[in-house]
Amino acid sequence: MTLHIAYCMLTKGVNDKVFTFKKVLITLIICHKARFTFSYSEDAIMMRKNNRNPFQAMALMSAIVSQLVGSILIGIFAGRWLDHQWGTEPIFLIIGLLIGLASGTYAMLVSIRHFFSGDK
Repeated sequence: MTLHIAYCMLTKGVNDKVFTFKKVLITLIICHKARFTFSYSEDAIMMRKNNRNPFQAMALMSAIVSQLVGSILIGIFAGRWLDHQWGTEPIFLIIGLLIGLASGTYAMLVSIRHFFSGDK
């Protein structure tokens, strides 16, 4: 917003370095009457070029988080259960954590590959 105000001020002839509230307000009114449109950020332009919706990106992020957290928690609880059953305290907990982390990372990579392949 500030860059757009400065751009409008420079293009409309307000050359003072001191921006008072009155000058900014007048410049906004002039820019509005001249029907300047505010541009999108580069991320929004890239999303539109790729026909990606921001909700699709949020869905990808939530899928990544749920896959990582879910698989790690399943590995930890399975390892704790095996440790409790066999009396080996930290061994299966660590093995379950590592297996959960590996499976979560693999599921995350598959989801990202599916998201960027264009399949819907």
